[in-house]
Amino acid sequence: MGMARLRDYWSERSRAGCAEARFLATEQLHALRHTSYRELRARAGGRAEVESVAGFSGESFRRRTTIECVRRTDDEELRILIQVDDGSLWGRLRPLVEDLVLATPDGEMVGGYALPQRADDPRRFHYG
Repeated sequence: MGMARLRDYWSERSRAGCAEARFLATEQLHALRHTSYRELRARAGGRAEVESVAGFSGESFRRRTTIECVRRTDDEELRILIQVDDGSLWGRLRPLVEDLVLATPDGEMVGGYALPQRADDPRRFHYG
């Protein structure tokens, strides 16, 4: 396999259903932001929550939400992974959308990147 083909294989090309999958992941994240930390903590460590959901075109997607409790020294936080795929056999291996967020007991939920320094940064969210 030539390098050009490998580059195309790993590229971030737009795939059919990505816009709808992004909406469905964002919808789930919005719902989780309005859930208390205590309730999210109670859902941690169990099996992934898998549901079949319809996009705005009526197409069916599979949305998987996994919540894990992570400890760093004495601090605890929840690692929340939301994946949306096309529902096919291979969809779980190559989801259309994957969002990773961290939730802390003090009411913050941030994406899987460095915490912004400014409190008014739009990437910083409060929930619950």
